[in-house]
Amino acid sequence: MKLIEIQQQFFRLKGQKTVYFCTEAETDACLNVKVVHYLRSNSKFELPADWQNAQTRTLRGDEISKIEPTGEGLGMAYRPAAEHVNVLNTQTPDSMGNDIHNALEKLKKAVGGDVTDFVCERLQWSREEIAERLFAEQVDAVALILYNFEARNQAMIIGDQTGIGKGRIASSIIRYSKVHGLIPIYCTENAGLFSDNYRDLCDIGCADLVPFIVNSSASGQTNACITTLDENDENVVVYRPITDKKVIDKIFKSGKLPEGYDYILTTYSQLKNAYKKTKNGVEQGDDFLKYQFLKELAPKATFIFDESHNISGSKVVVEEWWNPESKATLGGSNQFFCFNDLCKVAKNAVFLSATFAKRPENLVVYANRTCIAEAGLRDAELIQAISDGGEALQEVISSDIVGEGQMIRRESVYEGIKVNYIYLDKNGAAEFGTPDLEKQHRQTSDYITGIINDINKFEQDYVMPIIDGMNEVGSEYGESTKKTSNQTGAQHTPLFSKLFQIVNQLLFSIKAEAVADHAVRRLQEGKKVVIGVSSTMEAFIEAIDDEKGDEISCDFALVLDKALENTLKYKTTGEGEFEEKSMID
Repeated sequence: MKLIEIQQQFFRLKGQKTVYFCTEAETDACLNVKVVHYLRSNSKFELPADWQNAQTRTLRGDEISKIEPTGEGLGMAYRPAAEHVNVLNTQTPDSMGNDIHNALEKLKKAVGGDVTDFVCERLQWSREEIAERLFAEQVDAVALILYNFEARNQAMIIGDQTGIGKGRIASSIIRYSKVHGLIPIYCTENAGLFSDNYRDLCDIGCADLVPFIVNSSASGQTNACITTLDENDENVVVYRPITDKKVIDKIFKSGKLPEGYDYILTTYSQLKNAYKKTKNGVEQGDDFLKYQFLKELAPKATFIFDESHNISGSKVVVEEWWNPESKATLGGSNQFFCFNDLCKVAKNAVFLSATFAKRPENLVVYANRTCIAEAGLRDAELIQAISDGGEALQEVISSDIVGEGQMIRRESVYEGIKVNYIYLDKNGAAEFGTPDLEKQHRQTSDYITGIINDINKFEQDYVMPIIDGMNEVGSEYGESTKKTSNQTGAQHTPLFSKLFQIVNQLLFSIKAEAVADHAVRRLQEGKKVVIGVSSTMEAFIEAIDDEKGDEISCDFALVLDKALENTLKYKTTGEGEFEEKSMID
């Protein structure tokens, strides 16, 4: 018995009716269960409120073979339908578990019994190739997507959490579309994810596919480039967007994917200015050509909506959708209207997001291509109904989609994994062999905090009086100094508003060297190391790089220097327009 099959699950023992619950399981290196710690439950699968603190019993040895999981639990083991490939050993929410497995059984019957062979045939892979490129959970997802495409002309929602391989699934759909003469259009949250998509395509043997990048096509911004690591572990650019505006506009107007390109990459924000409000109503905006280009391709395209909860943009939409021809009122965000419209006319669509129903309006996009459409509600009516129904209604809708085989959600199993919190003090040194840096870190922190306080005092004593003086002069001439985009005045962002970010960067900086040393020790022990950080400071470093060139100092003085520089910056507002200035210009 594996850990995934019993951890946090209810079970019975052969020949008994009593229900038990596994609170914890001890395993060997292969996650085979050796000891089960359990509590007695009642027949309704209920545990006392304080069950986490209750005294447990144990099962060992041959007794474990008598365990019969009931399928009830705080998380249900996921049983893949795909065979002949490796398994990730995941679980699915217990509220969805039975519906997901019933949908998989229906899928197996519909495709002739062998899900893996079905995917191999549709993607033109051998069994050996698919075993190298996908896990069973990913094969199941691809099979469900393709079945909904071909048998129902409907979409699929992949709600897997991080680590299950949504990127491999998306890349497999890109390959499927190419094999079957369709145009894959990959839409995602930000351009930095283009490189991730390229790596996923490489991993499934499709590195030769060439992307047409919609983003930054006329500006050549580096964040829209696709990069990868070369043999020297250095970042190299593999693909760039087209930078000639005349060329790109000609492509957009043609409504065709140019020769030499295999699929399209774009982010949702690329259509945020497709339309604009004017005194006469709604007119075409700067991004209209991009929108028109994608809409021309849509009937023969597969749209892959990665991080699909971002389709709606930042605005909640509760108004009836507008019609450009009638020049009715524009409600909500452009990108929501555009991608909602594209989804309706696309040949195929698939959505990938661990938080797919983050906002009520997200479900409107899914409704166009799933069983939700059977409700017969207009977009605005559905948004209002979901808003009024709250989480309870969203759970009912999710359950129905899962039961129809149009959504699947799996997650990694973390039970039994021990988390060690290592402190760089005498306790950490004694237990984990890390250096005792407490005194050094306190000194560094106190010194830098003193500098931050000096910058703050400089701002209050010298900068703010100047800003206040500017606003007083404006008021003498009858001008408003309110800090809104349609008023006039001088505005300054105080250092205090960025203090939390600066302190976080400081704490990260003073621990960075010790973290690197500890990672090296683990690597020398033959362990695999993953380092996670809450912020990479990418935007900060790129801004500095643009200002000062490729060679910059990499100590914390750079952050303090930028903080001081920012205290001298302010914005003047007049007639709805901002102009940023510096007191040292």
